[in-house]
Amino acid sequence: MKITAITAVLIACALATGCREEPSKNAAGLSEATYKPSNVNVLPMTFPGRESTVFKSFGTFKEKEHPQPYRQPNTWMVYMAAPGWTKGGKPIVDRLATDAVAIERVKQFIYSNHLHDQVRVAWLQYDPNPSAAFVEDLDKVPDNFIPLFLKPHGPQVDLYIYSPATRHGNGSKSLRYDAWLKPYLPFAKKAGGDYMASNDFQRAQGFDDPDGKYWDSWARHWFIVSPDGKVVDAYFSNLGSYYIQGADKPINSLIHHLKLDADSLEIPKIVTAKYESFYTPPYWDLLDKNARDTLGVGAKQ
Repeated sequence: MKITAITAVLIACALATGCREEPSKNAAGLSEATYKPSNVNVLPMTFPGRESTVFKSFGTFKEKEHPQPYRQPNTWMVYMAAPGWTKGGKPIVDRLATDAVAIERVKQFIYSNHLHDQVRVAWLQYDPNPSAAFVEDLDKVPDNFIPLFLKPHGPQVDLYIYSPATRHGNGSKSLRYDAWLKPYLPFAKKAGGDYMASNDFQRAQGFDDPDGKYWDSWARHWFIVSPDGKVVDAYFSNLGSYYIQGADKPINSLIHHLKLDADSLEIPKIVTAKYESFYTPPYWDLLDKNARDTLGVGAKQ
């Protein structure tokens, strides 16, 4: 049987490892084609804790240094806004573990693709810490800046930011949760000094009542912020629907805004676990209140 030159080349190529197609490092399959714009209202990044917003850098969580005032740097930022102590819905340990995995995927993407000189990753804790009665002073236990269930080393982020919102009523130090988020939402419209739902679905879910159950949903939100401090994409979880935004959203946003070549990127496989998370007072404060209610004693002074 005669073997043509072309056939011989094909056989040789099939046997040679150098002719095999390398498997894609982009296990998530993300690209410009998969990018879904958030349609966020492009506004400056704000923080619910206002001027009381503070941070510590990774590697200093256990160091005897106090958190410093935070200001948006002149670089790309990915903020994962998530509560640290609220415990309504999914068990707090499981929720925090799920959020920690999500933000670790984003940081892994940034470091694997040598983007760290352009992009920083931050966990933005937007719920309040327990009262001082349950948390020793940072001089004694420096890593108390990190919520208990994220210890011992803290999440894999460049920065951990503490900027607590309030659930009801704006204060001088904190924004009310809904007042912080509404300006960014594409389905919110300005109405005097507040925002109202611009569609029937969100209105029916309770968007227009700041004290209603709609705004009890305190889950994971992503903010992708440009070096000039503008929110260019934001993806919100569980607002009017049961949907958690995964790490694929900020990664795909970076691919789009940084004009990255998806074929050359290393992106881990991303699996997003769904969960419900509802506002409660901080974990230890809630335990204390429940115990006192059970015993029939008054609130601590």
